[in-house]
Parts: sequence; C-alpha cells; structure tokens
Amino acid sequence: MMNNKPSTFVNLIQGLSNFYSEIKLANKEAGQYKISEIIAGELGEEPIIIAQIRNKTTSYSLKIMDVVSNERVLNQFSRQDIKIIVYIACEYKNRPKIKIEGLNFCAKIKKIVFSFVNSSSNKSIQNKTASELMNDNKTIAEMSSHDAAKIGYTAGTELYQDHQTQISQLKKDDE
Repeated sequence: MMNNKPSTFVNLIQGLSNFYSEIKLANKEAGQYKISEIIAGELGEEPIIIAQIRNKTTSYSLKIMDVVSNERVLNQFSRQDIKIIVYIACEYKNRPKIKIEGLNFCAKIKKIVFSFVNSSSNKSIQNKTASELMNDNKTIAEMSSHDAAKIGYTAGTELYQDHQTQISQLKKDDE
C-alpha cells in the first residue's frame, strides 16, 4: 500500500506540471493584446485597431499598417488576431486608389472622356480619354480591375470605330 502512494503522488505532480505547461503555452499563444474593435477607415483612411491588454481594461488605438510594420507589436497578438490584422492590412493596401467618377462623350474629338477621383484624398484627377489612359500604366495599376477593363473595352471599341471610319474613307477615295 505504501508503494502506491508515492507513484500516485508523482503522477499527480506530473499531471499538474503538464497542465501548468499547457496553460502557460495557451497564454503565450494568446498574446498580450487582443483585438477589441476594428474601425474601418472612411474613404481612403487607414483602418484602426482598438487593442486591449488581456485581462485589463487598458486599450490602445493603433493604425493597421503601423501594427503590421512593427513585428514586436504584431507578435503581442494571438495567432488568430495576427491573421485578421494581416488580412485587413492586405485589403487596405490592395484597395484601388483611383476610381472612375464619371464619363462623358466629347463630340469634338468623338471619344469618351473619363473623369477620376483619388479615393485617398477625394480629389478629382484630370479627364482623359481611354486611348490616353491605355498609355498610362501607373494610373491603370491604381484602379480596380473592373474600371481598368471598362477603359480597355472603351479604348478597343473606339479604335475599332476609328479603323472602320478609315476603311470607309479609303473605299470612298478609291471610287
């Protein structure tokens, strides 16, 4: 009977030690901070994370790109929170910076003229035709794929119409 007590006691201590190690690991993985709120940025504004210190009422307001760029701060969050932070930062970074605000047909040049707005500053950008924009890779790269496709389609249609007009003109000249 005496022999069973020490082994049971040792098993109990080992079990408690394992349990403590699991709790310690879980707390380490949880991180010092947790996301309590995410404030989506207005037009062009950077999203903000309200980070709370675990088990405390103290919270901080942090810009998403500041958190992502500072590895020491980022590592204070749990793995799940890091995934959320990185996802939001990628969405913010890849968001189109230029949007088509409107388009008008210019009878003088017989082309559609696009007007744009810079989504970060909400300022209008100069008006350009589709053929002018097709040569401006920087502006196209800062647009959504939908807007870029609209410009490409318009440029292709206008080019096709110009060619058809030239062919008709040549046929008239041959007659």
